[in-house]
Amino acid sequence: MSTSSKLTPSRDVPLLEIRGLSVEYRPPGQEPVFALDTVDLELAAGESVGILGESGCGKTTLALTIPGLLPSTGRLTGGSIHFRGQPLDRLDDRNLAAIRGDRITLIHQDPALALHPLQRVGNQIAEVLRAHRPWTGKQRR
Repeated sequence: MSTSSKLTPSRDVPLLEIRGLSVEYRPPGQEPVFALDTVDLELAAGESVGILGESGCGKTTLALTIPGLLPSTGRLTGGSIHFRGQPLDRLDDRNLAAIRGDRITLIHQDPALALHPLQRVGNQIAEVLRAHRPWTGKQRR
């Protein structure tokens, strides 16, 4: 079965399903820090969810874990993440990259985290398009 057919929406399959998700950070030379502990979340197509909590409670870690963008010190220690029935946590980098940015996107609230201050905004947007679309330079502009 091809990746695109696995990602076809179904009324029976949630858009996003997270079960028992646990994540820890292992800073070099330090004890592990447990950032998420058995998180469950289910989201149907067309639904929205808001995640609230104090600073440091794991909101960003959850958002980074879904598309596989944890920093090198972070690792999934338990649970599963399914997008339209596809297990994201078991995909290799190539297949995950095909979904990331095209089907799943992380939009940071703080523009300082999203845009590089020393690069032109248009170049940064073009870089994302270059990674996810087979467009020419003219089409990206």
